[in-house]
Amino acid sequence: MVKANKMLIPDGAYYIFDKKIKKSTRIDNGKFIVIKGNQCLECNKDWIPGSRKNAKIENSVLVEGVMGDFPSTAGWVALGNANNGWLTWKTEEKIN
Repeated sequence: MVKANKMLIPDGAYYIFDKKIKKSTRIDNGKFIVIKGNQCLECNKDWIPGSRKNAKIENSVLVEGVMGDFPSTAGWVALGNANNGWLTWKTEEKIN
């Protein structure tokens, strides 16, 4: 059911503002792609999903884009913690 719902999200750019830092992702054909160059917050958790563990992050900057199937996955990469990606990511119009 979730996979059917994610296909309803239009392709385009989505953003998170956290600690005055704008993070961005884009959706392309139902895939959530965290954009290279995003500043990523530190992750100090006991359990970390593979998407975040495997992300190439140097000096808190995402060196390579990360693709995932769900908005919470994209949120983990950018925020370094669990999140409700369906509520976290906003369009440009919703953050202004």
